[in-house]
Amino acid sequence: GHVLDRASQLQLEGQWVSGGIYAPAISYNERNKTFDMITTNVGHGGNFFVKTSDPHQGWSDPIYLPKVDGIDPSFLFDSDGRAYIVHNAPVFGEPDYEGQRAIRLLEFSVKGDSIIGEPLEIVRGGTHVTEHPIWIEGPHLYHIGKYYYLMCAEGGTGTGHSEVIFRARKPQGPWEECPHNPILTQRNLPASDASGGSAARSITDRVSSTGHADLIQKHDGSWWAVFLGCRPYEDDMYNTGRETFLLPVTWHDGWPVILEHGKPVPTVESFTPGSDSGGRGRP
Repeated sequence: GHVLDRASQLQLEGQWVSGGIYAPAISYNERNKTFDMITTNVGHGGNFFVKTSDPHQGWSDPIYLPKVDGIDPSFLFDSDGRAYIVHNAPVFGEPDYEGQRAIRLLEFSVKGDSIIGEPLEIVRGGTHVTEHPIWIEGPHLYHIGKYYYLMCAEGGTGTGHSEVIFRARKPQGPWEECPHNPILTQRNLPASDASGGSAARSITDRVSSTGHADLIQKHDGSWWAVFLGCRPYEDDMYNTGRETFLLPVTWHDGWPVILEHGKPVPTVESFTPGSDSGGRGRP
């Protein structure tokens, strides 16, 4: 059922068209057997989370987090019992250019349902900062193997949309950029030939504006990514808005790749665990 299903959780009265709930992220804390969903109510109260030990029995009232200054918060409940929140935020000080944003890290007290200490700016601007990247947002923090991975959307939600990733030995950094960034984008494919080859692809099969991804691992060990994209029927016009897509993830030299550069998003994909079609490799 729904996570937010009553007025005490979901205050929408008087909000504008682009207000309301944005970018919910759900996590499971293995140590206390609790599900936590964190999100932003843009027009009422800002960032909050709700929790439950049994989704069938409903979720708590919102617990607001005023120290989360921005949008797109996401939890990591680490294997050592510590917990963190990453989120999009204004840069500390004056921005260096229009559209520059930052990713901040906050330590979170599970017992106190509250923030510990002050925020740390771990990414300022995004990847290839000399090129003035815009709108680094939608971050997710993972602890996979010996690295922490920070995966973010970059470039805005239009045709320049992309997904990029960093890694570090500890959540506070320093953070190393993936040499293959972006690990997902369709911005370099010609609109009239989304296949990137000589044979034109049907306009109804074209997917654009891909990004805002999240990683999941199945019990069989395979890795997958869910992400947003659009299917334009002409130029950059579409009636269906942003839709959710799913693709297998491959690992190369300790980095995940959702889609190889220059390759279009397939509208139909088949995958058998252990095959070469995707999901292979380990970090």
